[in-house]
Amino acid sequence: MISETGSEYGTLREKVVLASARSFNWSPLEKHLDEISTNQDVASRIVSLLRRCNDFLIKRPNTQNTNKRKIFIDSLQRYFSKNVGSQAADLLSTEIATILQIEAGYEEILRALESTEASKRWSRIFGPVVKVDCMTKEVIPNDKTKEPFARFQSQGCA
Repeated sequence: MISETGSEYGTLREKVVLASARSFNWSPLEKHLDEISTNQDVASRIVSLLRRCNDFLIKRPNTQNTNKRKIFIDSLQRYFSKNVGSQAADLLSTEIATILQIEAGYEEILRALESTEASKRWSRIFGPVVKVDCMTKEVIPNDKTKEPFARFQSQGCA
C-alpha cells in the first residue's frame, strides 16, 4: 500500500520516488520535490523508500547502473543540502553507506561462489544452461543436437 506524506504545499507521491529510484532518473523526482514543500519529514520518507526499494540495491556488478545511481544519489544529496538541510543530507549518506556495505557482501558471496568446485563442475557439465530469445520468449535450440539447452527460461525474459 502506498501512503502519502503531506506538507504545506503538496504531498509526496511515493510512486514518483520509487519510479525514479528504480530507473536512477533524477529529473522526475527533482520536478516533484520542487512542486511540494520538502522538509525533514519528506526527506526521511524518501530515504526510507530508498532503503526498501529492492531495485535500488545493485546485487551484481554493473558499472552502468552503478554510475547512474551515483549521479542520482549525488543529485539528491545536493538537493537535500540546499533545500532541506545538512541533517537530511547526513541521513541519506548514512543510508547509502549501509546500502554499499550490503552490496559489498553480495559481491563477496558471488566471488566465493565462483571459486567453488561445484560452480566449476556445473559450468563444465552444463555449459550455458539456457538461451532464450527475449522477444519471443522461446528457448533457442542447441546447434549441435537441435535440442533445447534446458527446460528453464531466463528470469529476465520470462
